[in-house]
Amino acid sequence: MAERAEGRFPRRRDRHRLVRFAWYQEIGVRTEGGLARSTDLTENGIGLIAARPIDLGARVFVQLALPAELISVVARIVHARGEGALFRLGLAFEIVSPTDRATLRRVLGS
Repeated sequence: MAERAEGRFPRRRDRHRLVRFAWYQEIGVRTEGGLARSTDLTENGIGLIAARPIDLGARVFVQLALPAELISVVARIVHARGEGALFRLGLAFEIVSPTDRATLRRVLGS
């Protein structure tokens, strides 16, 4: 993982087009699953660890407490895999207001 630059999240390169930033925070996911813990964040989605499974393809309401402000997005579960008693989820943002998109870009430095 790259060194943390002042005021920015550490970057991680992978097979995806966008640079992912390590981002560890408990967040609210409005569904039967309740709270989840984030693992990484991009402008277009977020990785989560949850205690309960959420169906692949399900749409969820997510609130993110970013350093600048609280933003809310609607996301779709695009990846779901059980890991012992926990579940690793990949969410793609589907509905993000222009203001919240600008906040994401500013916080991520993209």
